Amino acid sequence: MRLALCIAALHVAAGLAPPLATNNNRRIAPNNKRRVAARATIEAAEWDATDDAATLKERREAFRTDIWRKRPLLVRNAVDAEVLRAAGDVDDVAGLACEPDVASRLVDAALRVTTGPFDEDQLGALPEDESWSLLINDADRCLPALSNLWPDVLHQIWGDNGGWRWRRDDVMASVASDGGGVGPHVDSSDVFLLQASGRRRWSVQLEYVDEAAQSDAAGVCRTLPDFKADAAWVLEPGDLLYVPPYIPHEGVALGGAEVCSTLSFGLRTYDSKQLAARWVEDELLGGTAALVAAPLTGDAATVGAEDVAVVRDAVRTALRDALDDDAAFARFLGALVTEPRAPPVADDDDDDCWRDAVAEAAGGVRVESFDAADAVCRGPGARLARVGATQLCAGGVCREVPADVASTLAGSDEIPVEDLAACPRGLLEELAEAGDLVFVAFES
Repeated sequence: MRLALCIAALHVAAGLAPPLATNNNRRIAPNNKRRVAARATIEAAEWDATDDAATLKERREAFRTDIWRKRPLLVRNAVDAEVLRAAGDVDDVAGLACEPDVASRLVDAALRVTTGPFDEDQLGALPEDESWSLLINDADRCLPALSNLWPDVLHQIWGDNGGWRWRRDDVMASVASDGGGVGPHVDSSDVFLLQASGRRRWSVQLEYVDEAAQSDAAGVCRTLPDFKADAAWVLEPGDLLYVPPYIPHEGVALGGAEVCSTLSFGLRTYDSKQLAARWVEDELLGGTAALVAAPLTGDAATVGAEDVAVVRDAVRTALRDALDDDAAFARFLGALVTEPRAPPVADDDDDDCWRDAVAEAAGGVRVESFDAADAVCRGPGARLARVGATQLCAGGVCREVPADVASTLAGSDEIPVEDLAACPRGLLEELAEAGDLVFVAFES
């Protein structure tokens, strides 16, 4: 009931007819000092997904060498508009802002930010004649139909290459009135901006802003005050815009018959210093410590050059020895990239609700036992990856399993039970208990 009331209120605020009854921060860039790279020659690219197969194959091959992390790319007609409307239904997406275990924000015309959850009165009070934008993080965790769009979206860029799968972060959904947006900004992630309904004008500045100088007032979106657009496009439903990290961009919703809804598919990126700090914390701070035997030389007030050299050599040896363990570093990375973006919800009933939604999206019902299942699906927001041949990493934990089991579980979102005959039953039950897998039965 709460979800339906929130949806109705949102439609009224946007000046639209109330909907039929339904069943049921990312990447606003960090506040860093500005360091703008020297102006480079960057040109945006543009494709049309309706071009012939041979042309698209050539373009996908060129993407990895000429576009990835280098320049923006617009793909017209990337996803069928009707398929997209069904999967990214605005009513369902907006209704998530009423849920207590969903991270949501409301940005008004002055770019002031209010965090959710929201109720029907708050959404109903949104002005019809002012711009606003409703943002929902991890929308793909809550709506399996959105999660199922990942292959459709990334296939347009990478074809059959599945290299994006372990990099996937989340889908942030935006529902906005005319003029709504979050201001010009940069992201530290690779983002793929898919127009789900309505229209949005995207503008980009064709230079890298490595560390953005963003205004930093409390409770307001952090934006780039010196943003200058070099290129702009109006995206219609089904159009897709790729923006590399640290390319400034701004999206503004355009009014019309349909409310504007945009889905931002983000791929994780990692800062080298943060990676190093995390690796030291995870890999070097455990186990038995080796004491550093500094020489007893010099006077009491001086740390001598020999003392510095001994301690430096001890640190260098510890780092080198740990880095030389290739298997340990691979496990560290596999655990890191599969960590959940958000902690599990506290309410088991809500957790079960999202798992039930996964089963429903697959066309079945959730069951507790593998013996009663016809298929195994990836859990809401779950991340699984294979490292090497026999390491299966899921939810930040790596396990040694048979190679075919690691390949099957990491490579598919839905697996028939007959394909899991070689998989240890205990492993499946453990992954299901952790929420990484959902057992699904299809009703005859």
